[in-house]
Amino acid sequence: MDDSPGASDLFAAAVGDLADGKEQLAAALGDVRAAVRDPALLSLIDRLIAGLDRQIERLSPGVTGEGQPCLWMEGIIADAQRDAETQPEGRLCDIALAGALRKAAAASRVSTETALLLAPDNAAALIPALALNHGEERLLEAALGNRIAALLHR
Repeated sequence: MDDSPGASDLFAAAVGDLADGKEQLAAALGDVRAAVRDPALLSLIDRLIAGLDRQIERLSPGVTGEGQPCLWMEGIIADAQRDAETQPEGRLCDIALAGALRKAAAASRVSTETALLLAPDNAAALIPALALNHGEERLLEAALGNRIAALLHR
């Protein structure tokens, strides 16, 4: 935990960015889901949708002010949307979309790790929520990696 000047502000910005990114991803998942054909990947996306709602709720005590677009998630979503629009329906499109979702999970995981490292003493109540989100992000990232491997060898 870092109690240096500005650490609380940086921590609040990190938590806000995480929540904003998760909200952006949740809003975009309907379009991504519509382009997927693999039943197992559809199931992972459904798990992701449910998990994002829980993760956003867990972060809400640490979010202050108005939400801003999360730039890293914006880029990942744009990549997924481009793949959904340009890749022919089927296995290759599913692989591309699973890859984009895995990037989102990895970016969220790393951002959560950063928030955990930045957490000032007065944010101790938010650490269990961040840790739980981190675990879910790791599991999703691994599940998506496994799904990509299965799709590649199909």
